[in-house]
Amino acid sequence: MAKVKICGLNDGAGLDAAIAAGADWIGFVFFPPSPRYASPSMVRALLANRKDLPQRVGLFVKPTEAMIAEALDEVQLDILQLYTSPENAAALRVRFGLPVWRATPVSAPADLPRSLDGVDALLVESKPPLGATRPGGNAVRFAPVGLAAAKCFQRSGKLSCVTCHSPHDDPLPRGDNHYTKVCLGCHAK
Repeated sequence: MAKVKICGLNDGAGLDAAIAAGADWIGFVFFPPSPRYASPSMVRALLANRKDLPQRVGLFVKPTEAMIAEALDEVQLDILQLYTSPENAAALRVRFGLPVWRATPVSAPADLPRSLDGVDALLVESKPPLGATRPGGNAVRFAPVGLAAAKCFQRSGKLSCVTCHSPHDDPLPRGDNHYTKVCLGCHAK
């Protein structure tokens, strides 16, 4: 079953909506350049007198120990989501004793990590565009990494995201049989 994290919460209405929707995790962005930034004291006030909350995730960009310690002094976090090197993420996991999810930007199959490198989970997302001021949350569509890894695509060089279906006209998957028939339209088994 899929689990959902709603991140970038910085007001009561958003927090209430995330809880009402059944979010498994609620996230707070401790990165000032983000439009969804919330200071640790803001988050403390937002969470005050609330009970039965989903797990709380703190998002940090290139964090130092001091940055995380400052947030933890104000807010109980259950998980750290970090935009940092694998080495720093693993060290911060040990230092604070909290699970760490490391964000990993991807635009091609070669970008996919081969291991967890000392963290508990990887969050795979689109690489930010050149000149972006934030490492994530840039409204960049996730690259079709699976398509780029397909042998058909590599051989033909002309397949695209709409060769087999239009994600705009038919956003719901139709099942494996549908796509097998589409593939067999060009290829024999």
